[in-house]
Amino acid sequence: MVKRKIKTITDLRDSLCDLYTKLLTGTVDRKQAQEINNSAGKIIATAKLQLEYVGLIKDLNAPLNFFDSGEFKKVKAIPETTKKKIRSKK
Repeated sequence: MVKRKIKTITDLRDSLCDLYTKLLTGTVDRKQAQEINNSAGKIIATAKLQLEYVGLIKDLNAPLNFFDSGEFKKVKAIPETTKKKIRSKK
């Protein structure tokens, strides 16, 4: 069903919006849509867990041993305001 690779949360959201439209128009099986939605929820939950971990250790440069895919370290798009909030909680 998905022909494009999902690399960002925006890609995931766009894909889910497409799925929603297909579900409304009856062009996708309800069970398949349910499984895709369930998987998307799990993807979002893992990203949230990574962000919570960084917040708990309060060090944006700390190694993420448990999350050692290196993917999180590649993300440099943490807004400065978010970094300031995390640092101010130390």
